[in-house]
Amino acid sequence: MTTRSPDDVSLDFFSYAATPMAVLAAGGNVVRANAAWTEAHRDGAKILGEPFVSLVHEADRPEIASKLAAIEPGGSASFELRLASPSKSFATRSIRIQATVHPSGAVYLVGVASPVGRIDDTLRLRLFNDVLASAPVGLLAIDADGTIMASEGRLASLTGYQPEELVGANAFEKWKGTPFPTQIKRAIDGEQFNERSSGEVPSGTMYFQTWHFPMREATTGGAILFTMDVTREVSAELEVTEKLAVIEKQNATQKILSRALDSAPMVLWTVDADGVYTMSEGKGLELLGASAGGLVGVNAFEKFKDNDLISQGIVRALGGEDIRQTTSPAENVYFDSWYMPLRASDGHVHGVMGLSIDATERVKSELDLRQKLELIERQSATIRALATPIIQVWDEVLCLPIIGTVDSARTADMMQGLLEAIVREQARFAIVDLTGVEVVDTSTADHLIQLFRAARVLGVDGILCGIRPAVAQTVVALGLELGSVRTMRSLRDALKWCIRSRRDVGIQPSNGGSFGAHPRGPTAVR
Repeated sequence: MTTRSPDDVSLDFFSYAATPMAVLAAGGNVVRANAAWTEAHRDGAKILGEPFVSLVHEADRPEIASKLAAIEPGGSASFELRLASPSKSFATRSIRIQATVHPSGAVYLVGVASPVGRIDDTLRLRLFNDVLASAPVGLLAIDADGTIMASEGRLASLTGYQPEELVGANAFEKWKGTPFPTQIKRAIDGEQFNERSSGEVPSGTMYFQTWHFPMREATTGGAILFTMDVTREVSAELEVTEKLAVIEKQNATQKILSRALDSAPMVLWTVDADGVYTMSEGKGLELLGASAGGLVGVNAFEKFKDNDLISQGIVRALGGEDIRQTTSPAENVYFDSWYMPLRASDGHVHGVMGLSIDATERVKSELDLRQKLELIERQSATIRALATPIIQVWDEVLCLPIIGTVDSARTADMMQGLLEAIVREQARFAIVDLTGVEVVDTSTADHLIQLFRAARVLGVDGILCGIRPAVAQTVVALGLELGSVRTMRSLRDALKWCIRSRRDVGIQPSNGGSFGAHPRGPTAVR
């Protein structure tokens, strides 16, 4: 077994350590470097014997040489440097160095390489100029008075200007009435911020994201503005916002509808073209002995095969009609239902959506009201019959006593009832008793005359009796003419006249008579 000295072990550690290590002679040339160092430099085969500062980026060489020279023998220092890139690649490698000076003047370097490269200043400036020339960005330098000292970037042309047109113009006047003057003043006063704004340009509305920096190095002050066109991004954001608003509105509507379906006695349902339920939701399903979704998969035509109204409503809706009807899907249960066709994008009806709201109480109230109205109508008919009673007081003699006011509706009832009784009883005489009539006017007289004329057409003699003095005075004062109507003082006199006329074959009933006829005889005064 071979025994190794500690020096050999130390030498192996230097060679194989993952940390970049190097040894510089007193004059600054590299005399040793491990593999990690050569990897960091990317060209390790050429560094031995070279001055260390030649391995450093050209811009950093004076600073690094000064820092190395300032380290006293036995002392150390740490600093960051950029290595020169022999391949002239896009970026240079950055490394953190811990330098220790041996009393002999040799320098030991231990470093930690950074994985991030740093761009050369010249390259950085060229790339920045390329960005200004091609990207939708703009750079403005503005002095304390608002005068634009520099204008760079493609953004100016997108807003309708040429970059050189803006140089020398006053930004406060140029963009007066917009947020820009206030923002520029804030940057001139020392505030660093970024804001989004919009403006009208020949192509429409543009949106800008602008970074504002105070120009602190300048003796007179000023501001630097770096602006980027974010119209596309803002448009996308607005579109997303609008979609989100629509979605939120739909969600709110769905929540309200869901709450209504869960609490109100209604049913929201859909059926396909074959009448099979594809949705059934709502508290109203409890009235049918079902729960939410309980009708899904059930064929409506089969379920309501004994209810033609429901089946026909679905058929009509599948035919393209909007239907509203009141249905009774179960005993003592009524729904107000709306049937709406579900159409595809080509207009083809592929199903029906329905909304059914419990109307049981309303329908029952309507039925109850209808029954009450029918009862009232029957009672009214009875009252009318009682108000115009027709009495057979003797063979072939009918009497119609009148009480209260006589109007056209009542006259029609009296005429119809009297004529029917005349035909039914084969009467020859009709007595109209006005004992219960307090007032007679022109309209009442006309009604009575029409009544007696209709009776006369059937071959019946009409007698008017029971006229009160006040009524007689009113008739005379109004100049009313009762024509050939026979009048008697009382019902008793009228009945006597009718009986005597029947028995006395020699006395034929005539059409004469007037107010004031003798109460004991049928003599008529013309």
